[in-house]
Amino acid sequence: MILLVRHAESVPPGPGFEDEFTRPLSLAGMRQSEELATELVKRGLTRLVSSPYLRAKQTLEPFAERSGLEIAIEPDFREHCMTDQPIRHWQEVLATQWADFDHALPSGESFNSTLARGMRVIREHLDHPGCTAIVGHGTIISLILNSIDPAFGLAEHLAMPNPALYRLDRAGDRLECTAIQLDLRG
Repeated sequence: MILLVRHAESVPPGPGFEDEFTRPLSLAGMRQSEELATELVKRGLTRLVSSPYLRAKQTLEPFAERSGLEIAIEPDFREHCMTDQPIRHWQEVLATQWADFDHALPSGESFNSTLARGMRVIREHLDHPGCTAIVGHGTIISLILNSIDPAFGLAEHLAMPNPALYRLDRAGDRLECTAIQLDLRG
């Protein structure tokens, strides 16, 4: 079993926080990660995996400290790269990419390439004994959920909270997903 975790609330991008890899959790996000640790204790986790981004690692750190489990960094579970340049019309590009998974800006990646690396990580960890938590970002998690249930689209992606928790189970040759409601005050 895998628990997919979208990271807790982060500091918004902007002056001083332009670097996506080092943008941290907000104060509310730090509180959410402490509360999330309490929820994760109930899940019998045996492995922790995180995107290399700081906000994803920080989301798991309180649980890792309580459990004694180490956080393995998975570079392929990083966030989708829309472009390597600042972009003002990101919502338009996002909508275009949801309509065409092959669309990519010159310095960015397509949804299909993001989904391929995300699913590689899921397949690698799905058959491990016990329960693995994999912490990542909204777009890569949304694409994985869409591959399981095509009804999960742009609107569901935009409505996904920080943090969010989904349980993935193997059902024969396919995956099943269950959203887990979190009541975190942050």
